[in-house]
Amino acid sequence: QVSLPQIVVGAAQRQGPPTAPPLEKTDETFVTQKEIIEEKPPETDTAKLLEHQPGVSVQTGGGVSGLPAIRGLADDRLKIVVGGVQATSSCANHMNSPLSYTDPNTIGRVEIVTAVSSVSKGGDSIGGSILVTPKSPVFATPVVAPGVVGPGGAPASPIVAASPYPPVPYLPLPVPGTLRFGPNNEVLATGTISAFFRGNNNGVGVSANINMANDHWSLLYNGSWQRATNYHAGGNGDKVLSTGFMSENHAVTLGYQNEGHLFTFRGAYQNIPYQGFPNQRMDMTRNRSYSLDALYKGAFEWGVLEARAYWHQVFHKMGFLEDRFWLNHPMIALGRDFGYSVKAEIPYSDQDLFRIGNEFHGYRLQDYWPSDLTGFTQGFATPPGSLSRPFANVNINGGQRNRFGTYAEWERRWTTQWSSLIGVRNDIVWMDTGPGQS
Repeated sequence: QVSLPQIVVGAAQRQGPPTAPPLEKTDETFVTQKEIIEEKPPETDTAKLLEHQPGVSVQTGGGVSGLPAIRGLADDRLKIVVGGVQATSSCANHMNSPLSYTDPNTIGRVEIVTAVSSVSKGGDSIGGSILVTPKSPVFATPVVAPGVVGPGGAPASPIVAASPYPPVPYLPLPVPGTLRFGPNNEVLATGTISAFFRGNNNGVGVSANINMANDHWSLLYNGSWQRATNYHAGGNGDKVLSTGFMSENHAVTLGYQNEGHLFTFRGAYQNIPYQGFPNQRMDMTRNRSYSLDALYKGAFEWGVLEARAYWHQVFHKMGFLEDRFWLNHPMIALGRDFGYSVKAEIPYSDQDLFRIGNEFHGYRLQDYWPSDLTGFTQGFATPPGSLSRPFANVNINGGQRNRFGTYAEWERRWTTQWSSLIGVRNDIVWMDTGPGQS
């Protein structure tokens, strides 16, 4: 037995003012356009934009299909809404996660609720919420010639005060990314384009935004394309098989605004011909989706009203990429999401704000494995029934899920440091499916 001498640890009293108080804790964080621009060059996966936020981690899968997790809860336990569309992962392995249906080029802002979501932002989840807002159309301002004055001799302002969204101010001198044209320079054109190359996996990509508008109408296009081969392990390591991918995204938004009212109609298309998943048994051999979204926002004397309707359809197929297995028996999923939401914000006083809303989300799913009775699988002769029974294996036949929700919420600011949020929500879910086959 050995006795150690007594150890005394001390420190001199600190001189000067006390340390600054900790930053205010919040359960809501935002990924702004500035952060997205900084992260966009190195990232092809939208979920990767969130991994630096407090409480958020990302489960890496394919090149564009990461699964975000908030404080350990991920996937269907979170409410993920992209541009008002609550897309469902139709793939049994969730290869087509909701955030995979958009790319960093099309995002305007991301709101992350890491705590228990409020009734106005939650529903149908036990974890947090991720609300993705696409880039909004930009409207031009009326052109004001130099020297023109307004009432009372004040300089005339080109800003449209009745617009709920501040338009881009008139720029009399040419600047990068903007252009004025038309008989009276009433048409504003803005745009950006970016490209990248990565040596490890020969990754290449290009993305562009083009917006043309006058003071009432706007047309916005967002597009991107990217491709990568299998990447190499560190040092002199070999290739990591099934890590290549290719994807393209296109979205067109038509907008109209007038006297505090905004209407937008957005259509989007995505095509992923292939995407390798080294951590799963199978790969994605096709994923093609279409979506439509109509939105109305209006400012009234009593508050703000927002109404939205959406439709989203996906064709998804799993199989084996050629570098993993030369046979390929597909597994197919056909999914469709549709719904609407209506909500209002009513300021009652300087301290009180009421929110009410109603929403519906419907989902349809057909999941099956086609028969290989012919004995041919992707051009290769195989014994009939070797990869599947001679009849199609129907896992989910005409699956249906419907959710109808209503909520009311009261937010009050008691002081600059204290606030309260009280709400009640009711959701009704009903499901059904047809007979399966194996």
